[in-house]
Amino acid sequence: MSLDTVNEADGVSRRKALSWGVAGVAIGTVGLTSCSAAARSAVFNPATTEWLKELASSVAATQIEKALDGGLEGIWGKWSGSTDKTVDKVTEGQDFWYSAWAHHVPPVIMLSLSKSKQGDPMADRLLACVNSGKQAVVFEPWAWQAMSMFVHDLTHDKTGSDLAMVQSLCLLTLIPSGVAPRTGGSPGGTVDWMTYQARNGTVEIAKISEPDGSMSAIISADGIPDIGRKQMRKKFTLPTKAAES
Repeated sequence: MSLDTVNEADGVSRRKALSWGVAGVAIGTVGLTSCSAAARSAVFNPATTEWLKELASSVAATQIEKALDGGLEGIWGKWSGSTDKTVDKVTEGQDFWYSAWAHHVPPVIMLSLSKSKQGDPMADRLLACVNSGKQAVVFEPWAWQAMSMFVHDLTHDKTGSDLAMVQSLCLLTLIPSGVAPRTGGSPGGTVDWMTYQARNGTVEIAKISEPDGSMSAIISADGIPDIGRKQMRKKFTLPTKAAES
């Protein structure tokens, strides 16, 4: 059975695989469109059944084959035991389905955590294991959706060396590097927020309930300057449902 069949179509049960194995498979880049920045922000919906594959592809990450089924190899070997413990701690020993991707910068291993075999991009969480797997940054659906929209906005109309440079920028400034995050929210639930450390500075993501009932996310990154050389901030309207397949 191929990796895509296991991890993307059928998923892998946490209870069926308790130790780690890895084999890297290079991936391609994201598709291109001719939409303007405003237009693509309006039409792009990160909540797809292969949301982690799409996010990982946009930063040139590598898919981990047979994750949680053997023993990590190469640079990931020392991550095996600690990552396994971290995943157990986050999931509290519950069964889940996942797909896994990795990149040597920062370095990080990213896993989708789904409660069902089919997955639900409106409920799945992103787990970014860092610091040799000893720590994890947990993204709720709205948080990884915001990050995915930011990454897509920066990368999707780039090709060649321009794409490679922007992908490197995203890895250094948006992907967790090893410091546990801080999270919080307002008493009435109108605002939720999280911050975490990337290689090039702090990232902050806030979810805001708009007066019309919609949900927006504002994401800012220290390592990406805007035209005025200030911290770049982008605002996106969060999806209300999963994208149609």
